[in-house]
Amino acid sequence: HCKNGDLTRKKNNKKKIYFLSFFLNRISNKLFNYFYYLFHKSSIRYLDYEKFFYPLDSISNWNEFYGREGFFQYQFVVPKKFANKCLNEVLKKVSTSKFVCFLATLKMLGKKNNNYLSFAKDGFTLALDFKYNKKILKFFDYLDQIIIKYNGRIYLTKDARLKREQFYNMDYDIKSFKKIRKKLRCSKINSFQSKRLGI
Repeated sequence: HCKNGDLTRKKNNKKKIYFLSFFLNRISNKLFNYFYYLFHKSSIRYLDYEKFFYPLDSISNWNEFYGREGFFQYQFVVPKKFANKCLNEVLKKVSTSKFVCFLATLKMLGKKNNNYLSFAKDGFTLALDFKYNKKILKFFDYLDQIIIKYNGRIYLTKDARLKREQFYNMDYDIKSFKKIRKKLRCSKINSFQSKRLGI
C-alpha cells in the first residue's frame, strides 16, 4: 500500500541468508506457507512499494536457495473471463503432481498493446517457481495445453523450452511479426529462441 501518496524510495538493506537446498521439499513448503499465512492473514500494513512488489529483493542471494542447478519459472497470462477455470485447473495439476512449487506470484495485467509478440493482455498472469528437475519439462508441455485451451500465452522473455507447435497455437500475432521481418529483410537475424519457435 502507498500511504498518503508517498512513493519515496527507502534504503533497502539486503541480507544474505545461508540455506541448504536439501531442505526444499513438500513438507518444508507446507510449513512455510502455514506460518506465513498465520502471520499475514489479519494484518493490515503499509509497505513501501519496493517491499510490496519485490519482496525477495531484501535477500541478496535468494536465488541460491534452489542450489547450484537453479530453478525453472513457468509464467503465463490468461484472459479474465477464463481466469478462474484456468487457474484452478493449473493449480490442481501442480498440487497433484510430484513437482513442488516453492513460489507463486499472481498479478492482474491491463489492456494489451499492439506489439505482435507482447506478453501482456487484459487478464491474470501467474508465475510458478520450481527447483531444477529435467523431468519437469514434460509437465510444462502438459501445462502449455491447458494455457492454449483458455486462450492464454507463455511469457517468451522467460522461455527456454516452449515447443514450436504450442507456440503457434497461442494468442500471438505471429503472421504479422514474420511479415515485418520479411519486409525489413532481417530474416537472417536470429536467436536460439527464434530458431526453435520458427519466427
